[in-house]
Amino acid sequence: MFDPGERLSKLVQMRASTDIRLGTGWIFSAIASYVLWTTLAALFLTGLLQRIPSFTIPVILGSIFFDATTLLSLLGICASTGLAYLVFRVVDRQNKHALRIREIFSESLRRIESETRPGQLNVLLPLNSAEQDFSALLQNTHERSAILWAMLVLIPYLGWLFLIITLYHLSEESTVHERMERLLLEDLDRILGAAGSQRIPVETHYLPSRSSTGFLLASLFTIGIGSIFWLYEMISSPNRHFGYHSDFEPNLLAAFARSQVARSGT
Repeated sequence: MFDPGERLSKLVQMRASTDIRLGTGWIFSAIASYVLWTTLAALFLTGLLQRIPSFTIPVILGSIFFDATTLLSLLGICASTGLAYLVFRVVDRQNKHALRIREIFSESLRRIESETRPGQLNVLLPLNSAEQDFSALLQNTHERSAILWAMLVLIPYLGWLFLIITLYHLSEESTVHERMERLLLEDLDRILGAAGSQRIPVETHYLPSRSSTGFLLASLFTIGIGSIFWLYEMISSPNRHFGYHSDFEPNLLAAFARSQVARSGT
């Protein structure tokens, strides 16, 4: 017979494949992309691009002709490819994390409902609050196409506008996700406490301090420079959030395991 505790355990174990900590060194691909495309545009607008001498690279069957436009464009595309890959990883990571957490909360609430007797008002009241918060979490969570946004970021110049749009959506949804997640954890903590089980730690002091509107305005007024700092924040901030998950998820499993042992011993 299927054990719901086994499914919850598997969801917790999936953390290693969903809550991936990205290195902040990837931000240099964004910096390189911005500098190269900005340099190309500045040289073109000032008329200096035509004054830069061209050169040739000898190869086996002859030589390859390069001018400044071709060289800077090729370097810009290479840097933008690294940036597109970074955007793909950031969007994909947020999608997978949100999906796994939804499944963890869904399974936890399902277990609690199956184990709660009709007369346990001390459990039913916070359970009802948890179900409402879970419904709100589902309504405010949207899966973004990581491949689509990565491809859009590859477009020269316009790609930075798509990057800003992507970061705005990710930042807004991440803030809502973490706020709703904390409410759900507080509900679960009250439920487990009312049921006499082990309680889980709820981190009350950490909430995202980033302002999506502030980053958006900064990115637009600085012609894209602010989006580099915004992207850095979206790389590093989830790492702290994932660290919190590595603490409370094992405690959640332990709480359900103890309640199972307590029921089997009665």
